[in-house]
Formats: sequence, structure tokens, C-alpha cells
Amino acid sequence: MSHKKIDIRGTSNGSKVYPTFFKRGIMLEETNVDDIYIEYLLCFYNGFIIDRSQINNSLLISNTKIQSIGLDFLDSSILGKVRLESVDAANYTFINTIFAKDVYLWRGTLSGSITFNNGRYDDEFIITAIKCQNLSIIGGIFKQKVTINECDNGQAEVKGGAKQIFIEKSEFCDKVRFNGGDKEEKQLLDTIKIITAKSLVGDISFEGMSVSDKISLEGFNYSANIQFNNIDTCKLTFDTFINEATVIFQSLHSNQTLNSELKIWNSNLGNTSFLNCDLNSFNNIKIEASVLINLTIINVHWFDAKKLNIQETPKNVNYWRKQKEIFRQLKCCMEENMNRPHALIFKSNEMNAYRKSLKLGEKTCSDLILLNLNRLSNNFGLSWITGVLFTVIVWHLCYSVFIMSKEGIAFPFQENCIWLLFDSNYWNTAIQYLWLPDGLNELAELYQMNSSNLSLILGTVFFLLGKVAIAYGIFQVVSAFRKYGKS
Repeated sequence: MSHKKIDIRGTSNGSKVYPTFFKRGIMLEETNVDDIYIEYLLCFYNGFIIDRSQINNSLLISNTKIQSIGLDFLDSSILGKVRLESVDAANYTFINTIFAKDVYLWRGTLSGSITFNNGRYDDEFIITAIKCQNLSIIGGIFKQKVTINECDNGQAEVKGGAKQIFIEKSEFCDKVRFNGGDKEEKQLLDTIKIITAKSLVGDISFEGMSVSDKISLEGFNYSANIQFNNIDTCKLTFDTFINEATVIFQSLHSNQTLNSELKIWNSNLGNTSFLNCDLNSFNNIKIEASVLINLTIINVHWFDAKKLNIQETPKNVNYWRKQKEIFRQLKCCMEENMNRPHALIFKSNEMNAYRKSLKLGEKTCSDLILLNLNRLSNNFGLSWITGVLFTVIVWHLCYSVFIMSKEGIAFPFQENCIWLLFDSNYWNTAIQYLWLPDGLNELAELYQMNSSNLSLILGTVFFLLGKVAIAYGIFQVVSAFRKYGKS
């Protein structure tokens, strides 16, 4: 069937307009028509369906309500411009349809969804201030830019936006951009879910959004470049996600305190970037069987180690082994990003997890001693103050035991007492002992005295142990100071 033009308009009486009623809806099936102009139309049932038809020029619909099914484009070709202005409907559905010119959807309220399922879009596609429950883009080729604006630029108070956004199997030859609000007033929605695969191609960006439930990335990202800018969310989830392209999070933080979650599950984040993000704002961190080593990090507030939630219990050795592996990867990542302070923090967490795994696992005595000494002497390179305290304590303790072995152990109520902290002679010799090459004459004096074998053994052991411990403590202090120096 062929028509030159379809023109449906309401009637006016002065300033008042009376819409045209179609109780059973409108269906164009296997129809060829040049132009369609519809204004002030009300459809009650069956909606407005264009099925296996061709529109050679323009399709203009304004100030119209299409109840029930909504507005459907099925297996059709629209060769001219498409304009939908202030069209309220149940759904907008675009299935296997070719749009040769630009498409502009402006204002309107949908009780259901906007759905793209395959099809080809040769020119720009712009959605502005359309309010709906779901926006799904599943398949299709978009040869020019796609823009989804929450607000009407001319009237900022006119807002739209979807509650849920879903993207899968689509090719964006230019880019698709979701423009929410600004820093002061972001677009509010529930979820953003992207399933990646070879069939998902192009640049996808989200800006100025507050997600009450979660942002979810899944699948194998071969070539899609995905960016989130000025976004806050309750949950950020990477579930069986492998990234070989680019994913960027800029100015990301959690919008909830108690139930917020960062989950990385069976994933390889590859070249994922976190820029100016507050990861510590997420209350619960779940990382399992994932690769984090190639992350790009700039100005990130990292999560506290106590927030890391692993499925095992702390009494299970696997709990600490998994934690060790996570912190090892983050350490390497920080080293690659030339972030030495955070690399040392993650190294400290890694060594602490390793120490606890040894307690529950192999119980290697030498490694346990070494790890405990590193923790006590400078907290695995993080605290020079701990290193100084350790050096002072071992110096005073070892030298005190040596002096007591040499002079005899006495108590304050005895006449020949050695009250070490207030004895000037003690401090004179102790300071000399602190200088590593000095003090051997005192050890020689111990052997020249008629001391018992126990005193000789005890004095010698603590004299030599003190020298070694002081040298070790000084080294640990220097190592901790290198936290902000060259590696």
C-alpha cells in the first residue's frame, strides 16, 4: 500500500485544542508513505505501530499520547528526519529498522522503556528530557554520535532520564554519551549494566550520575572504550569481566555508608584507570580470583585493609593467602605507577598477610622470625619512628643485661646497687656502646674479672646481640626514611 502523506491533527477552537482519538490505535503494515505528520493525537489501545513499512521523507509526531503498547518501529525504513516531541507513551521500540537521517526525541514521559534492538542509524540520534523506566541498547549500528541528555538545555527544569540503563552487542562508530546533571544536581537512577563482547564497539561515556543500586561490567571487552565521569554509586561490580580496551573511572565515590560495595569477581581489569576516585568510601571490598596488576592510578584514596572481605574466615590459611595476593598485585601496580608511598603500604599489608598465613600454614620458623622483626622494627618499612623506638629499646635492654652480668644484678635497697637509669657512669659507657666499633674493651674486662660461666655466657651473648640489633635497627630506620626517597 502506498500513500503520499498521512496527516493527523487535532482540532482547535480558539486557544483550546481538541485531540484526535484513535481508540484501537494505528498500524502501518507493509506501507510506503512519503510523509507522516501527527499532532494532538490520543491512542487508547494497540498503540502506534510501523511494521515492514517505508517512510520516504519526514516523520513528525508532537503533543501526542500513545497508551497501551506505545510507539513501535518494526523492520522498517525511515529515509527522512524523525522528530518526536512531547510524545507520552508506554514504550518506544526500535527493532531492525533503518534510520537514514537524524532522529530527535524531545521531552515526553514513558511508563515503560526505550528499547533499541538491532537496526541501523546512519545519522545522529539525540534523546533529550525523556523520562522512562528502562533504556536498553541491544545490538544495532550507530554510524554517528548518540547523545542522551537528562535535561533540556533550554529549560533545565524539564528533566528526563532512565531508571535503568542496559547496553549490549552494539556498534557505536562515533560515540554514545549519557549526559546527566552537574556536580550539584546529578541524574538519579538505579542501575547501569554493560555486557561487553566482540560485538560491543565504540566509545561509551556516562557523566554526572548518582546510581542508587549498582554499576555492573561483565563479559570480554575487546574494543569498547567506557568512561564514567563524576559518578557516585552504591555498588561497583566487575563480574567475570576481562578488559583488553579502556575503562576509565573519574571522580568516582560511594553515595552510601553502610551498604556500599566494590566487587571484583573472576575478572582481569587490564588497563582500567581510576582518576581522582575515593575507593575508601565503599564500606565493603570484595576481590576474588582477579588480576589488578595493570591498573592506572592517579590521586586515589585507597580502601582500608580492614574493609577487604574474603569468603574464607581469618582462621583459614587461604584467607591470608588470598589477601596476600591482592596486596601483592596492588603493590606491583603502585610501583608501575611510580607511587612509592602506597607501594610500601601495600607491601606492609602483603607481608602482614604472609606472616599470618605462615602461622596457620607451613609455620616456617626462620621466615616467621624475620617477618615479626620487620613488623616490630619499622612496620614493614612504613614507620621510622617505630624503627627509632626499636633501636633504643634493644640498645638499652641488651646493654643493661650486659652490665648486670658484668657488675652483678642488684636492687635499689642494696648498698652496691646499680640503678641504671640514674647512673651517670652507665650512660657514659652505654653511649659509647651505641657507637658500633666501640665497647670491645668492656667485653674484655668481663673476661678479666673472676666471673661465673653463666655471667660470661650471658654477657657475651647480649653484648654481641645488642651490636647486631642496633645495626639492624639503624638499617630499618634508614629503610623507613626511604619511603619518600628513590627506590
